[in-house]
Amino acid sequence: MSCTCRTLASTARQATAQAAGSRVAVPVRSFTSSSLRAAAAQVATQEKASPAAKSAGSSCPAGTVLKGLNYLKDASDPVAMEDSEYPSWVWQLGQPDAPVKTKKVDVETRLRAEKKELKRQRKAAIKARNALKG
Repeated sequence: MSCTCRTLASTARQATAQAAGSRVAVPVRSFTSSSLRAAAAQVATQEKASPAAKSAGSSCPAGTVLKGLNYLKDASDPVAMEDSEYPSWVWQLGQPDAPVKTKKVDVETRLRAEKKELKRQRKAAIKARNALKG
């Protein structure tokens, strides 16, 4: 007696591929370690350059009417100004915040380490007592 589940699954896959009109693609590794390193270096360079590009200025020239940004009933749409006319904090709005370490985090880390050390000491004491009973 032969198993038909593999043949049925294979037949179903072939029928699906034929119905879609495409071949089943097998992924092939095409990168070498040197090309991976080069690609990683390029990405790192772009990431370093991106904050400077974001802080370079606005995306629209001065004098552009910004349609849809008006929130007052009787006012007109705002007009973009020169980059130097905006406050400096405006250009930092799109950048991710740097992680902030607080004293609370340091206290939690210290308490966690202390708890781990006490647990280790209790286990050692229990093992020593059991060895004496032995």
